[in-house]
Amino acid sequence: MAAPRVYLAGRYSRLTEIAEYAKDLEAIGFEVTSRWLSGIHGADDGDKTEWMRFESDDREDIESADVFVVFTCHDPGRRGGYHVEFGLAMAQDLICVAVGPVENIFYTLADETFGTWRETLEWLEEYVQAYYFTTSLSAEGL
Repeated sequence: MAAPRVYLAGRYSRLTEIAEYAKDLEAIGFEVTSRWLSGIHGADDGDKTEWMRFESDDREDIESADVFVVFTCHDPGRRGGYHVEFGLAMAQDLICVAVGPVENIFYTLADETFGTWRETLEWLEEYVQAYYFTTSLSAEGL
């Protein structure tokens, strides 16, 4: 049975922090689809060809996920690609989880919101247990 897949989104400046959260998720059975966490999407030199590749990678990673988790903050910075990614995830009807302050009205549409990563991780652990239980029941025809 395939592991549930999660995409993690947030400010690029939080890459190291969010990469640690990815390890937490892998430890409880998730597959993390966020290639940007490898650090390869860091170019900010205005190279449109590179940006298009980054966008394509991120879109594929979001489309392959079951759950989308976005890390919001009080100081969103100047790039803000995670806002667009959240919109893509909402349009795909993924389970969307927001962690942190509500940056704009659209984050109130998340399926779940949490103030901390620890709360989020606990909820996701329950999600994994339900996912495997439901999937195994479906596979058995129950």
